[in-house]
Amino acid sequence: MNAIGLIASSNGLGHLRRIINLAIGFQDLGLRTEIFAQSIQIGKIKSELKLLNKSLNFTPIEIYGIEGPAWLKSGCNLSQPPKKVIEKIEKLDFIISDNSLWALKYCKRVYLFGHFNWIDYWTLGGISKFSPKVKKVFEEELNLFEKIRMSFQFNVFHLNSNRLSNINVKKINLMRYNSDVHMPISTNRQPIIWKAVGTTGLNSERDFEFLEKPKIKIIEKETYKLTFSKNKPTLVIGRPGLGTIRDCLAAGVPFFPIWDKADVELNSNVKHLQMLGLLPFKDTVYSTNNLNEAINLACTGQLDKFWIEIWPKISDNTYTICEQMVALISKN
Repeated sequence: MNAIGLIASSNGLGHLRRIINLAIGFQDLGLRTEIFAQSIQIGKIKSELKLLNKSLNFTPIEIYGIEGPAWLKSGCNLSQPPKKVIEKIEKLDFIISDNSLWALKYCKRVYLFGHFNWIDYWTLGGISKFSPKVKKVFEEELNLFEKIRMSFQFNVFHLNSNRLSNINVKKINLMRYNSDVHMPISTNRQPIIWKAVGTTGLNSERDFEFLEKPKIKIIEKETYKLTFSKNKPTLVIGRPGLGTIRDCLAAGVPFFPIWDKADVELNSNVKHLQMLGLLPFKDTVYSTNNLNEAINLACTGQLDKFWIEIWPKISDNTYTICEQMVALISKN
């Protein structure tokens, strides 16, 4: 075992950032890695890649199978992998895939990674919006799902699925990224809110219309940019994707979720935030009153302890996670 492929879903930057850190962990174990991701994803994190100062191999890909809501919004485009991509896939010892299943057509040893997969996402969320052509591909991927040998699923933030009961599921902790050491320690002296809408293009200003404008400075900034910030924001508000939540946990920055409640993954993420005691509000999380309460609690430092204290309990460094994965895959 010496050549590993790592595939990132196209639906957001968090998928690629997880895969990149896994690649670094596997390389530290002496294994060769090849990352498969879209060029637009790779371009967005050039600065972070430079900060990591690691030599990583990338193969640009398009969307070859069922993806997420950003893909649905853009028209559900589907294509076939070119010969050079297929040839690379076929030569790999095994593949770790963050959500995508298409590689199973070309490699038997594909392992799922993350807190959910698109088959369960669309099964729970409904496939009524799919065209007949896309529904056919969905059925094909349902069959591919049966070939999954093992799934590495995060202990927290996982989307519950009956389908995974037929698969060998191994629980792992959330990942501490190599770039986390560059996150700021001190908080801004003047209260400031970051609005993190996510990189998927799924959020719009309409999602924030219900909010009364707080008397605090708000700037639009994604949380992966924390590694380049001198100070931490007082509070982050926005789309509760796991990438954003993970960054806030790693930095010890309180987060307030704003979303339309139609997304089953985001609903699950918020539910886990509540279960972990990270959203200690009196009533429904998604309300103006709770935002004002969150701002007041964040400005007085009463929310920070929840986000700072929980992180060591639910996370591991990437090297440890990769060691666990290689040991389990070697037995499989």
